[in-house]
Amino acid sequence: MMVHPTWIEHATLTFGGLRSNPTELRVHIMSQSLFYQITLRLSNNIFIFSLRKNTFTYFLKSSFSISKSMDKIYTIFMHDGIIIISMKNSSCLGLDSMDIRIFNRYERKFIITKNQMNELIPFLSRYLDFDPYSRDGKHYTIYNLYFDNDDFSVIRNSIAKPKYKEKLRLRTYDYPLTDTSQVFLEIKKKFQGRVNKRRVILDYNHAKNYLTTKELPPFKDYHDVQMMKEIDYFMKIHKAKPGAYIRYNRVALHSIHDELRITFDHELTYRTKELTLDKIDGFPLLPSESYILMEIKSDQNFPLWLARKLSELKIYSQSFSKYGKAYEKYIGGLNDDVPFIHD
Repeated sequence: MMVHPTWIEHATLTFGGLRSNPTELRVHIMSQSLFYQITLRLSNNIFIFSLRKNTFTYFLKSSFSISKSMDKIYTIFMHDGIIIISMKNSSCLGLDSMDIRIFNRYERKFIITKNQMNELIPFLSRYLDFDPYSRDGKHYTIYNLYFDNDDFSVIRNSIAKPKYKEKLRLRTYDYPLTDTSQVFLEIKKKFQGRVNKRRVILDYNHAKNYLTTKELPPFKDYHDVQMMKEIDYFMKIHKAKPGAYIRYNRVALHSIHDELRITFDHELTYRTKELTLDKIDGFPLLPSESYILMEIKSDQNFPLWLARKLSELKIYSQSFSKYGKAYEKYIGGLNDDVPFIHD
């Protein structure tokens, strides 16, 4: 019996053995909602293997992806049932958090007060560095359009907390926008608690043209083409349109040694009409400006120093979705905004 998945939904790469001299690579692969783990031995910085499970052979169509882990860039080639993973040092590529196109990690969320944030940031800065876009603790602003359909089945499915869920958004860090401003089309998937985010980088004019005409942007890079096809598949299967606008200010810290990243989002604002990135007005998403959304993103468990500090401040994780909260406020009539509108 042969199975022919059209797309590997994600491949997560983590090290076993010593960090300075890793000896094996664990690959977590999800395809058609099935989950596998394969452990491979390092040989000349290249892994070549066939993906097999029991008596079934899984043939993979060609695709390409990169993932950042342990200061390495892993290039994954999938072709005719063979996966080839080559490693490069990411430091020579000058990548930062906005340049990386694939993220795979655990994300935990916390609603905290401004007083708790003001106590946490000086403490965290002893262990972490501020993000290049958040120098000296200054915030930067993130502008998003989330996509859904007329029945809002994407967010309703997400709120139901299934094992697997996905979202699509258009994001930028610039305002006001011009046709040449950089924007990101991002597809975010969550499977058994682990978040995989992939994105393509394009200018605002090409993004608007795609959303209007459905004509794919003219990417030349192979992995951009493949990711754009996946995004386009999402748009078509869900008949997706802009569903909500969400904006917030962010302060971010990160570790230079591993995948640990901590962000503080404040002044969260949403809008359910005039769904464009060209306007920034909206309604408060949280009940008070004194509340902050903190997210901790990591590839593994929290370090002991962080767990102790959270316990000391009685800060506990909880489920929270920005788009989910905007949808809940809409259906609960908790704002003066008009209903969700799809133009």
